[in-house]
Amino acid sequence: MGHRLTAISTRTGDAGTTGLGDGSRCSKTAARIHALGEVDELNSHIGLLRAAGLPAAVDALLLQVQHDLFDLGGELSVPGMSLLKAEQVQALDEALQDCNSRLPPLAEFILPGGTPAAAQAHVCRTVARRAERAVVAVADEAAAPGGAAVLLRPELLQYLNRLSDLLFVLARTLNRAGKHHNTFFTDYRNLGILKNFQRFKCFGCLLYPNHRKSPFYSFVCNRGCFMFWCKNQQTVDIFRKFGQCFVTFCTLNFVCVWINRIQQKSFLF
Repeated sequence: MGHRLTAISTRTGDAGTTGLGDGSRCSKTAARIHALGEVDELNSHIGLLRAAGLPAAVDALLLQVQHDLFDLGGELSVPGMSLLKAEQVQALDEALQDCNSRLPPLAEFILPGGTPAAAQAHVCRTVARRAERAVVAVADEAAAPGGAAVLLRPELLQYLNRLSDLLFVLARTLNRAGKHHNTFFTDYRNLGILKNFQRFKCFGCLLYPNHRKSPFYSFVCNRGCFMFWCKNQQTVDIFRKFGQCFVTFCTLNFVCVWINRIQQKSFLF
């Protein structure tokens, strides 16, 4: 193989540019360089995840992922070179299906967390999504009129998309291996502390239509929301006028009570 890295510090990037694998130079703020940095960060986070002490099968899988990410990054750094194979994307897809088949069906959203390894897997998942967006930006830039002559191959985006899904499934797998239950997302509408606020909000929207343009109203019930659609506009207008009259009556009654007490020079209820 020879000495591939004979000098770590070359000082050629001091002016804010960096060299690609084909010998060309570009700004360090270029989309391609940004994508390379995101992929490198993802690989580093996966290395941190492997340091958490994983089951042998999961560790072996992630070791192969790290090698694949080097191929992906190499393809980004050398425009026109094909390094990431379709077989690598297929292997990742098969690993995803195998890991997911061992888990119970997921009917609710889960919050990132759990064991340290599972929490780090969630971090890797989010970084993978960010790396995917950065690579999409490179692909869009190359496909734009006047863009680069060499387009990105679809395998790069496919791999990152599968990888983020796999990391989500691995987070669930690691929580299960650590006998830690996943924390499910709780809908705020089911929390009693906000029920009265929701009722008041919906009632106010019905009385004052300028607050909400749609005639679609929601009332919070004991176990969620009961939705209904007001198709008869005349009924809505009658109810709105009644409500406004009721509010006006309560306001006038309150004012009269206070005037009466002021006249009696008594402020006791």
